[in-house]
Amino acid sequence: MPNSADGVFINVPFDRRYKKLFDALVFAVQDIRAHYNDVSLAIGAVRDWLRSSRANSRIPGAGRMRERYIEFRLDLPAVARAANLAVNELNFLDYRTLVTGWLDENSW
Repeated sequence: MPNSADGVFINVPFDRRYKKLFDALVFAVQDIRAHYNDVSLAIGAVRDWLRSSRANSRIPGAGRMRERYIEFRLDLPAVARAANLAVNELNFLDYRTLVTGWLDENSW
């Protein structure tokens, strides 16, 4: 049994059915980028990852995505009020619902 200085070793029988999932997970881990808690850098990193994983899709540039994020954040208090929600009390599902609704009303 390895100790903490040796690291961790997990021996799991590998089923070939999971190879595609495993390969995807390994690839995803290889594309980690630091954003230093900077929204602008995070948007750029996610945009670039989306673009690289969807070669045939049309994804706007990071600058345009940042503009849209700023537009949404400016509209968020009013959108939340209209849904009888407070911005500082939104959980993930509330936030996702507001984002989806905002995108429906504000197409590219």
